Amino acid sequence: MADKSKNILIIGAGTIGASWAALFLAFGHSVHIYDIRKDVQDFVHDELQLMLKTLLPELSDSRRNVLVGRVMYELRLEEAAANPTLSLIQDNGPENIEYKQTLWANIEKVAPKEATFISSTSTITATIQSKFMQDPTRLIVAHPFNPPHLLPLVEIVPGEHRDESRVEALMDFFKGCDREPVYVRKETEGFIGNRLAFLLLRESLHLVEQGVVSAEDIDKVVTSSLGIRWSIDGPFRSYHMGGGRGGLKHFLTHLGPAIGSVWKSAGTPDLSPELIETAANQTHEAYGSVKDEMFEQRDRLTREVLKMRDETRREHEELTHDTKPFIFCTSIKVREGGTSPESAYP
Repeated sequence: MADKSKNILIIGAGTIGASWAALFLAFGHSVHIYDIRKDVQDFVHDELQLMLKTLLPELSDSRRNVLVGRVMYELRLEEAAANPTLSLIQDNGPENIEYKQTLWANIEKVAPKEATFISSTSTITATIQSKFMQDPTRLIVAHPFNPPHLLPLVEIVPGEHRDESRVEALMDFFKGCDREPVYVRKETEGFIGNRLAFLLLRESLHLVEQGVVSAEDIDKVVTSSLGIRWSIDGPFRSYHMGGGRGGLKHFLTHLGPAIGSVWKSAGTPDLSPELIETAANQTHEAYGSVKDEMFEQRDRLTREVLKMRDETRREHEELTHDTKPFIFCTSIKVREGGTSPESAYP
């Protein structure tokens, strides 16, 4: 699945949908887009130009224009979904249960039997979305982190009714797109990444509310310590190393009482208008209004971090031969019929 060009229908082409389109195009897949907005072609064109410039910096302007020009825009959803060559149908529509359930029930009636349905939802499980489907195993949540054309994580979350071969095929597809898919075996609210992120946000808001530290300094703490460490090692490997020769067991045993004390003192702030105002004011004072340049800088730096990490991991593998390979790729070669990630453009 990862080695062959796929025909993919993207439903909903906001920022996330356009980001998925950029990724799929970069890996040689055919992209069809359906969106009810009237300016969808202009919006997607401009977004793809910026995204592909970051994703494929080696690409010439003319080659990038060719990629952007390959996108096909569909006017009628049912006709688009009935395309017999479709392999994947991917939705980025509203986070609304009724919308999702109606969409997939209708799509299932016309889509080719082999096509897999994937949802980028952050909140609505596949089990709920597929309630009115005849074959709910066809629908799998594939939750990205924004922007998906740059951040490698994709959380693969099938519903209660699942086809393991279909899940495996979707995992392989995303690996072939240079992503790092994680199989979430039990549906849980917020999946994994958001649960971790929102807990950090909750404690950050608590500390700001209590006057312990400013919003700007919270960001400094994360970007100057935890963020750097976590881009290399997750919490388990990091604290496993923190335990020395005794590993994670020694770390948790030795520091268990201190960890438990911090847990007990953790805050559970309400998102009151006052707290929202305080956090928003401090953030605006630190960074000003959100501008396009902020996104461009974020994406450029994200790309550089991934590139440096990838190069360092490869060097370490060559020296030790005992580190699990990472699939993050920094140089992508677009070709007809799929993508070869091992070499860059000349």
